[in-house]
Amino acid sequence: MWKILNSKVFLLIVLASISTVVGLEALIDASKSFADTATANDQNSLSAEKTSLAMGDPPANTRHSFLVASDLIERKQGKAALAELQDLEQEYPLLAAHILLAKGKAYQLEQNEPAAAQTWQQIVTQYPASAVTGEALYLLGKSQPQYWQQAIAEFPSHP
Repeated sequence: MWKILNSKVFLLIVLASISTVVGLEALIDASKSFADTATANDQNSLSAEKTSLAMGDPPANTRHSFLVASDLIERKQGKAALAELQDLEQEYPLLAAHILLAKGKAYQLEQNEPAAAQTWQQIVTQYPASAVTGEALYLLGKSQPQYWQQAIAEFPSHP
């Protein structure tokens, strides 16, 4: 339970911190939208969404797709998670490495090891300085141990 709570809280904090609107407002909106799937036709929320889009932020459903996909992965529902994550890294490039990591885990849940390994290798290639790369190298190392040595060399403080 703690692990699930931790990942959701972490994701909400990450999403709020990269938002260019108001961090706290985005966190509250993300929490409300995740808890309540019904869309509000309220004029204020429409105005806030227009402001968010004008500022270059992706639509709210894009941000929430990642949270929903993470929850589905925790529930071992890889196919549904892959549907939520489809093309999400292009829509939300700030979290692309995290999205690709989640995609790899979803592929793994669906017993598609080659696609999972290819996705994690994409993280290593495209985002070599990202902290997510350390986890991708660890996951790749389960089938090819030389990746563990690379992870230790490049990310010595990664758990």
